Amino acid sequence: METDYERMLADLRRRATRADYSSIVALALGCYRDGLGPQQVITECYGIEFPREFFVLAESDRDGTGLLLEFTDQPWELATPPERGGPSRDRYGADETERHFLDADADLVPLLRLLGLRARRGGSMMCYRLSELSEGQAGVFEIRRGMRPGGPVARCGDTLLDVLLEHHTEAYETLEMQRSSESNFGFGMVDGDEVAEARDLVEQVVELRRRAGIS
Repeated sequence: METDYERMLADLRRRATRADYSSIVALALGCYRDGLGPQQVITECYGIEFPREFFVLAESDRDGTGLLLEFTDQPWELATPPERGGPSRDRYGADETERHFLDADADLVPLLRLLGLRARRGGSMMCYRLSELSEGQAGVFEIRRGMRPGGPVARCGDTLLDVLLEHHTEAYETLEMQRSSESNFGFGMVDGDEVAEARDLVEQVVELRRRAGIS
């Protein structure tokens, strides 16, 4: 016989929708109370399994890595157990940009925005597609800076960590080139510490790839 708790959880599943963050947070919290872990919770919330790389990033100190990116709220908060501070009903869970793209293309899952406006993909939003995830693919799609919702979205990498490695390697190589330039002096000059910090970020991404089993 179905218990009151089981009926409540079934009701939360029926009500949950990505367009209403409070409803999907309620489902996630119910699943965590039921003893589910982050991978199972994400599967409940999205109806599909996310790749290992996502959970490697979710388990990291996302606010303290120093990586050149800005995480969205969904789906990262949903993958954070309550004992680690999430998810919270007090946060809407998606900024205006995320909501606009969700309304225009519900197949997209916005993940993070790359920082560094002079970089090739600086300012772009990186996304999974649910249709690709359903086929066991972890391809990443790019919403270019300034693109209006509903515009063309191009596939830009086989995995999110592939894109992050490319982005941080570009930043490191650019700084190294600037430091070696004859014009590198005076205000705004690049010093060795900046280059070393950029190299450390590349190494962080390489370590994340190792933990995710990406060669």
